[in-house]
Amino acid sequence: MLTVLVVVAITGVLGNSFTCIIFAQNKPLRTSGNYFIVSLAVADLLQSFNMIFIFISIINDGWVLSEGLCQLCGWTNMSFIITSVFTLALIGAQRYFAVVRKTMIKLFSRRNSLYLIVFSWIYPAIFAIAPLFGWAKYEYRPGKLMCTLQFSESISYTLTLMIAGIFLPFAIMCYTSFKIIKEIRYSRIRISNTSTAAQQRGRCERRISIMLTSIVIFFFIFYSPASIVNLYQLGRGNDYTTPYRIDAWSVIMAMFNHANNPIIYSILNPNFRKGYRAICVKERRRQLSNAVALQQLQQKQVEAMES
Repeated sequence: MLTVLVVVAITGVLGNSFTCIIFAQNKPLRTSGNYFIVSLAVADLLQSFNMIFIFISIINDGWVLSEGLCQLCGWTNMSFIITSVFTLALIGAQRYFAVVRKTMIKLFSRRNSLYLIVFSWIYPAIFAIAPLFGWAKYEYRPGKLMCTLQFSESISYTLTLMIAGIFLPFAIMCYTSFKIIKEIRYSRIRISNTSTAAQQRGRCERRISIMLTSIVIFFFIFYSPASIVNLYQLGRGNDYTTPYRIDAWSVIMAMFNHANNPIIYSILNPNFRKGYRAICVKERRRQLSNAVALQQLQQKQVEAMES
């Protein structure tokens, strides 16, 4: 488990960091839609760093840190997950208005997009802080590998979380993805007899929409096992314990989601792919330059000793 999680964490940190760097270095990528992608990358990056708590728990076979850090772990974990879900819903909505309801795309101007991004961070942070004040409770759960919400502690909070923090945003994702895919199918027929420029724009829109729809699909795949386990535990009460391997691996699958998005960008978005390649090439050149400089320094030292 630790080996798998280390690979996932490194992939998440590097991939999401590269995404933010590429966005900052390339002005053509600074569109309102890509602001949401960067917001998602930041949430995934922070969650990848948050996995340090899981590493410590696995190595020590339990929680050995303070109760304060346990509550911090529970709050950050819940906050980052809800932020990711809300951001995915906003990405779907932005694509929906860009592809299906084009006349209303002005709703997602750069300024409005920034307001929505701020909301997608503040609302989860406030919502996730409620258990610290007695509405539900964060505690260490061995099968979850970290401190997290005790879902059976407060049914009212859990139901509110599922409806307002998970199901509603996910319903938006599903609806917008369905409409986008449907529109893409029809648009292929409409633009087949149009100009080359229109066909190129249509292909670009399809590529972006497919990329964002893929992000939603993979989110569903990776988070479904953990959601099913949590719902089952909720129905069985506080005394029920899910078999450790099922519980732990469902959490690990959820962690995969924070590392897979940069891979999707690199496969389906040429601009991000070029950016990743440029960073890797630049790093490789820097390493070669350092190696050459070191070799020259060693050679000079040898010549000085011989003289």
